[in-house]
Amino acid sequence: MLWTAVLITLSIFGPYVSGNLRLEQFVLIPIFMVVVIMGWPTLMSRPFSPLPVLGAWLGLIGIIMIGTLWRPADLGAYGSQAVSHGLGALLTPVMLIVLTWFWAQQASTLRLITAVAWTVCAAMTANGLISLIQFATKNSQIISILPQFWSGGAAGGSVASFSGGNGRYTGIFDQPAVSGIAYGVGLLCLLYLVRSEGRPRSILIWPATLLMTAGGLVAVSKTFVFGALPILALVVARTPQVRLRVAAGAAFVGAAVWALAAEHALPSWPSGVAAAKGLVSASSFTSQATGGRYGSGGTLGPVVGDVLHSSPVIGFGAGGLNVAYDSLWVEIMAMGGLAGLVLMVTVFALLWTRLTGLRAALGTAERSLAGAALALAAVVSLGIPSLMTDPAASLLWLILGLLITGQARRPVRREAMELRESPPQATVAAV
Repeated sequence: MLWTAVLITLSIFGPYVSGNLRLEQFVLIPIFMVVVIMGWPTLMSRPFSPLPVLGAWLGLIGIIMIGTLWRPADLGAYGSQAVSHGLGALLTPVMLIVLTWFWAQQASTLRLITAVAWTVCAAMTANGLISLIQFATKNSQIISILPQFWSGGAAGGSVASFSGGNGRYTGIFDQPAVSGIAYGVGLLCLLYLVRSEGRPRSILIWPATLLMTAGGLVAVSKTFVFGALPILALVVARTPQVRLRVAAGAAFVGAAVWALAAEHALPSWPSGVAAAKGLVSASSFTSQATGGRYGSGGTLGPVVGDVLHSSPVIGFGAGGLNVAYDSLWVEIMAMGGLAGLVLMVTVFALLWTRLTGLRAALGTAERSLAGAALALAAVVSLGIPSLMTDPAASLLWLILGLLITGQARRPVRREAMELRESPPQATVAAV
């Protein structure tokens, strides 16, 4: 189970193999089918703890399938995207929830999450190094195989190639927003390892932290700057011993970013303005910080208005609309209408309910990782479909799936301490 978990985690970072199919699909789908066929007795004999979450997600798929089979009239020049792409994004969470639940029945959840966390940290540290090489050489294709990770088609048409032209380097990821989520997950996993395994050698921890942080900043990713970093700061600041140092460090970084923005020394957004122009100008900070998605004249408002006017209840199915959604909620509106929107809110609520209900089973480090991962998914959902855009969505579902489905084993030391402190009658009864 541990090796399978590591294999699937590595496949999430894999390239496109055939057309629009990534290595993840070629690894995940066969393993899922084997688990369902060979592990059916186990699946049926034990309580399926993530059933409410999976049920809400399947309900979302059902609503979207209704819109797919009976798609309303198209909206003018919008058109639709590939139905297979939308269905793939919807089915991947189902497979990951079932797989993580099955793994948790066969192996310790703590060992599983530790193995996955180490794998994510190693992959994201390597990607941070690649991003810095791209930044130093000003060449996004400095490594010849990188375009295979960005797109199943021509490299010149990928988002990563356009981002590189604007000074935003993402390594193996096609979009800066996706890389920002992945760096955030990587840093959360690193923090979990520090908390759960004591104090690992700083010779490994600090280089990994610096490379992942630098990678997120080099990508000039809003999901990293406005999503991952504040959540990480809050998680770390909850530890009293480091609260003052975190506050001082955040103040220093904020002042440094303001000074660099004032000197126009930061990389640029696609619009060509300074990355943090909103910090030093009188223009709308909301519009600047979100790349024009929100605020006055935002690009998302007209799409939502058109969906509510033409198909408010069930949307337009898995094909959605041929626009850049730039938000989980806009994508769900386009694909599933108001019914899909309600079900997506239900999914987040059920995830939160399930995680808070595991306080007795999960340790402090696991609860912190679970809450931070869910908060990251919710915050960045305003700028990208965080639960439906691979590979970032797969990383989030993998972490959340392991924690909402697992039956965490208590450490042997804790069990032995409880046995020593319990009366002899209770000890005999326990034995």
